Amino acid sequence: MAAGRVLRCNQGQLERHLLEKVFEKGTERKNDYYAERLATCLQDPELYKQLAEAAVDHPDGVLSRKQLRHLAESELNVSGESFNDFLSNALHAGLLAPVKNLPYHYQIPIPSLSDYLRNLPV
Repeated sequence: MAAGRVLRCNQGQLERHLLEKVFEKGTERKNDYYAERLATCLQDPELYKQLAEAAVDHPDGVLSRKQLRHLAESELNVSGESFNDFLSNALHAGLLAPVKNLPYHYQIPIPSLSDYLRNLPV
């Protein structure tokens, strides 16, 4: 979408500085989208940053339900929210997704979303 706008504004010509502008606009829009997803969650964004950081240390970024429960424990104790509510909220917001063929295991579904979460300034 951002590329199309830049191309239209520049009569279909795409030079290096315009390409950089396309990437910049695309990254801005992607980050805005991820921020909107995160804003729909009830938990502190730091929890999602911790999940993304923990996922890096596991094959394919997969975390078990038990690992998620352990990582979320202190936040859930503070908020009084149940683990099932947390998991349901994270799945609904698209910050976690179930892993096919591996019951009770989850991962951040988009690699760039994982990068975004790890780089949160919290």
